[in-house]
Amino acid sequence: MGQVFSGLNCPYYCSVELDESKDDPPSQDSKQMEGAIGMLLTWAVWIAVFVLDLNLLINEFNDTDSEPYLLQLAAFVCFCVSAGMIIIFTLSHYTWMPSLPFASKKYGEKARMLPAFGNAIIVAGLKASNWFTILLLILAGISHERDAYKTLIAQLCLKTLGTTMTMVNQRYKAYASVQSA
Repeated sequence: MGQVFSGLNCPYYCSVELDESKDDPPSQDSKQMEGAIGMLLTWAVWIAVFVLDLNLLINEFNDTDSEPYLLQLAAFVCFCVSAGMIIIFTLSHYTWMPSLPFASKKYGEKARMLPAFGNAIIVAGLKASNWFTILLLILAGISHERDAYKTLIAQLCLKTLGTTMTMVNQRYKAYASVQSA
């Protein structure tokens, strides 16, 4: 399974394990499998966050004159800005900037890192979305909106997991780059 995904030339920020294992010969090592599972898990978490955020915005907090609506809208927009940056960098990786890839090539040619502004926008948007969800969770707890409260708890857990996985991919790549230098 891992070898299938390593052939996709995925950017390192999708799965740093897959990126780092390109030079490894096929073996019984689980590195590529772990990388594939990690990438699929990361995508699943972010898709779930998008769907839950959109659902909360449309079905739970849809009174446009209320504070919960404003907080949910802010959480959703911040998430979408981060997701948009990842999509833009991924499109550039595959289309208009293939000579400057965010994925390592075989035989030691390492991937270039995301530019600092891109990484900052991605992480800041994810963290801001998390904080807006925390504020909304407090507000929903005060107003006793039980169904929304349950969804917000799940949402906060997923956003925290997704943000951590995203940051770990970036930090691991930076660490591996320093170690190989």
